[in-house]
Amino acid sequence: MAPQTEQKIYVGIGLDFETGGLDCRECACTQIALQAVRFDTWQVFDRYQAYIAPYGKQDAGLPRRKVLRTRHEQAKGQEYVPMKYEQAALDYSAITMEMLRTQGMDMKKVAGEVIAFAKRATLSKGNQCKPVLVGQNIAFDIGFLQQLVNYAGLAAEFEKTFSGSRDYYGNFQPHYIDTLVMGR
Repeated sequence: MAPQTEQKIYVGIGLDFETGGLDCRECACTQIALQAVRFDTWQVFDRYQAYIAPYGKQDAGLPRRKVLRTRHEQAKGQEYVPMKYEQAALDYSAITMEMLRTQGMDMKKVAGEVIAFAKRATLSKGNQCKPVLVGQNIAFDIGFLQQLVNYAGLAAEFEKTFSGSRDYYGNFQPHYIDTLVMGR
């Protein structure tokens, strides 16, 4: 009798961001929504949604040019610089700054909850069973997700949790399925 092999369960995590603008290097994440879907039954088995409180721009560990600065300029460089929240983007999503201040959660807490969500959504063991991101024009959302996890200092945890690979520069890129391409 042949040994029984457990059927692997593959999962997709539907991802959608609302943001303060179109540039993930300058604009803030304002809201995130996730849905975990089994690819064998198409059952949605978990959901997550959060508003993200306003936060400042951070050094996301990206390579920089060396620039000589005076002590005064160095001290000035530590100032809080808010992320951009463009009015057109806020109008489009019907999210107000007041909503973000009153209902928004700390960006680092949200990033941790996104990773915890993906861990719960991983239903089978093995690298090939890590969740794949799914969304409409998903490359846009991926940039904001990378901003979120990098700013929160959770890039290594993100890489351990989601399906993906390293690019030419050694940066982790999550695997994704774009429903816009599939729809065409």
